Amino acid sequence: MRIRWAPLVAVLVLAALLGVAAEAAILEGDYKFIMYGYTWCPHCRNLHRIIEENFGADKLVAYYMDKDSSGEYVREFEYLYTKLYGAVLGTPLTFVVREGRIIAAVVGEAPAGFWMQVLNRVPPENTIYLYISGKEGYQAVKLTPEEYRYIENLVLVSGNPSSGEGYVAPASKSLASLVVLIAGLAAADSINPCVFALMASMTAAGSLKGRGPGFAIISGILVGYALLGVAFSAFSSYVGSYIAKMVAGFAALAVILYKNLGTEPCVEEQVVSKSLISWFLFGLTLSWTILPCSGGPYFVALGIMAETGLAAKLALLAFYLAIFVAPLVVIVVGLRKAIPRRHAERLSRIGDLAVVVLAFLLIFGLV
Repeated sequence: MRIRWAPLVAVLVLAALLGVAAEAAILEGDYKFIMYGYTWCPHCRNLHRIIEENFGADKLVAYYMDKDSSGEYVREFEYLYTKLYGAVLGTPLTFVVREGRIIAAVVGEAPAGFWMQVLNRVPPENTIYLYISGKEGYQAVKLTPEEYRYIENLVLVSGNPSSGEGYVAPASKSLASLVVLIAGLAAADSINPCVFALMASMTAAGSLKGRGPGFAIISGILVGYALLGVAFSAFSSYVGSYIAKMVAGFAALAVILYKNLGTEPCVEEQVVSKSLISWFLFGLTLSWTILPCSGGPYFVALGIMAETGLAAKLALLAFYLAIFVAPLVVIVVGLRKAIPRRHAERLSRIGDLAVVVLAFLLIFGLV
């Protein structure tokens, strides 16, 4: 097997560089630790010191309840404990906020490395991961949207009795930026030299007489991709966005590595029957065989969609697929011939580099 060493080495070098930079990027990101405790509690004092020394004083908001003469923070503390666990265990109780979202609640004191792991694990919508010091793993506490917003209001907007200030959550990522990113990935996925060459050769040879067979093939490809997207959306809802993003990132990297090991699976026409059903089934089969050829952007896009709600997932998936098949539709209707293979391959390589970067950002929870 002939191995393309230059792209492979580039991927591995980039992996090493991104791995080194990932932790620093997380530390510079938008996150906060909000701690409920008492000044006389040794675990509270130790945790205060650990967070300040390892993450910075600006990353900690300490609600010291013995400094609050009104008793407001004690009532909040007891409500939050009861809602998340069912009973009050002790102090400190620390909420971890990332990009304006409460992602975790931690009972007790823990070393700096533990908090890095918590920051990297993002739960699904309206869910808070509950960690208890001294116990393995975590519990996913699923809340109604109203309950989650109420807890956010208590924790993020309340005043800080030790400083008189509160933490105001920043605005979430705009829908426009998400749409632009999905559109770029779909465009990269649509530049598929294998399918371009196939469609062009079949059209030139007269295999696709009329537009019916061509649209049947496109429909099959579209259905195959859509089924994968829906399946992955269901998977991400089950395991949570953190795991789904990691799976999507590693899948995208696997596609890129597979492409550059000299085993690119370009397909050939194998349809004997000329019925539209046969062409549709051919397109459906094709949708799975071309994944190792260009599926990297699709996996990255699915990983990015993992944190969105169901309606947004389906809308973004339909948007992605529309852009993905657009060049094939153009070829079938005869508005333009396929992009020359050498140009398509060059554009595909550029897309591969972008996919590698985004895949690592997904794995490390930075996008």
